[in-house]
Amino acid sequence: MSNLVKCQNCGKEIKNEDKRTEIFCSYCGAKVQIVTSADGNIDNNKIDNYLFLSREALKVKNTDEAYNYVNRVLEVDVKNIDAWYLKMEILGQMSILKDLKCEEVIAAGNKVIEFSDSLEIKLRVYRYYLDKCLSDLKFCTFSLQNVESIKKIHEANLLKDIFNAGEMTLVADVVRECVVKQEAKILSLRLEVPILLIKENEDFAFLVAEIAKQWVYYQNALNARYNVYDRSMTESALEVYKSRLNLIKQGLPEKYINVIDENSLTSENKSADKNGCYIATSIYGSYDCPQVWTLRRFRDNVLDEYLLGRIFIKIYYAISPVMVKLFGETTLFKLMFNSILNRIVSNLNNKGFEDTPYNDKY
Repeated sequence: MSNLVKCQNCGKEIKNEDKRTEIFCSYCGAKVQIVTSADGNIDNNKIDNYLFLSREALKVKNTDEAYNYVNRVLEVDVKNIDAWYLKMEILGQMSILKDLKCEEVIAAGNKVIEFSDSLEIKLRVYRYYLDKCLSDLKFCTFSLQNVESIKKIHEANLLKDIFNAGEMTLVADVVRECVVKQEAKILSLRLEVPILLIKENEDFAFLVAEIAKQWVYYQNALNARYNVYDRSMTESALEVYKSRLNLIKQGLPEKYINVIDENSLTSENKSADKNGCYIATSIYGSYDCPQVWTLRRFRDNVLDEYLLGRIFIKIYYAISPVMVKLFGETTLFKLMFNSILNRIVSNLNNKGFEDTPYNDKY
């Protein structure tokens, strides 16, 4: 047996000339457990003990300790299937929004597939990939839908620079940046699963269909987040999301293939503030009332037809949410704008703009 052992803490090789079961690293001072017996063979008792300790640590969410124990096993028994599977699960629990560890999970899971002859174990790994893919997409979707912080940032940016506020908020949106960077890695979990298994395994097919649905929910949430700061997804970006949806759906049986299609993906700008925060809506209490129907007709059929009118619309949409948020509940605000808007609406009605129900042009 070699007298050199590797320190699990710093990775340096150190001498163990006395063949002790426990020594201290001469580089970092950490205690090093020796997982081989005196004759150089793998000590299965210690292997089992480390696996047990790793599982127990994982149960209480102590992932660092669990990871340390499982790596001790793999240092001396690189083909240990239980250790690789456990490492895959540990890495899955170590996921955070900034680093979902999809690549590391796949690397560990593929070691299980490489070293195992059991079809059941291989199927468990593939099932884990699909479960994690779905879970990660749900996590990212939820994170995108939590827009309160980015709304406040955008409102502050509007006060600083009304014309560049959208771009400033886009740059400041770290949540969006995190999830977009990891999209391809999340989808790689799905793409690791052979198409034949999806065709033949009902549980796998169902999971893949759920992933396809969640992919659409995720993309819609991403586009809605852009809308918060007056942005929307480009058509070229939308095409990428459509092509990825088709990749996800590969191998799905006929009964699942049409559950959700690429037309559910959107690049429309559906501002979350459209229905309730603009001045006219605030004054009259509803986006759908005679006075607002009149103003919306004027916006779409007159202002939107001219460059200066479109500039006015953009400025109005940019500043009105802030004005309503800051002053909308004050008596002075309501009295002043109620009087102004009533005169405008009356003039428009006299010029032929109807106050009947109206659907926006866009």
